[in-house]
Amino acid sequence: MRAALIALLSLTAIACSKESASDQHLKAAGAEAKAAVSDVGKAVNDSVPAIKEAGAKIGDGIKDAGNQAAPDVKAAGRDIKNAAHKAGDEIKSSTEKAKEKVQDKG
Repeated sequence: MRAALIALLSLTAIACSKESASDQHLKAAGAEAKAAVSDVGKAVNDSVPAIKEAGAKIGDGIKDAGNQAAPDVKAAGRDIKNAAHKAGDEIKSSTEKAKEKVQDKG
């Protein structure tokens, strides 16, 4: 985009008479465009390290949150497993008691 703009301004400047007022105006506009593009490029280059640092901090924060939550998640998983085993044992015991009652009546 920058190169196209500069090339267009350069071609326009060449096409005009070098002694005309429009040539001077185009040269000035081209210089201003080049300076603006340079400023934008510098701003982008200057912001890249800050963006990388912010991304690293976000990643570290997510990792830290995961590490902090992991023990609680594991404990919850163990609690669910234990509750399921207990419920299974109670169902098995109830089934056996029901069978015994049926056999006693029979």
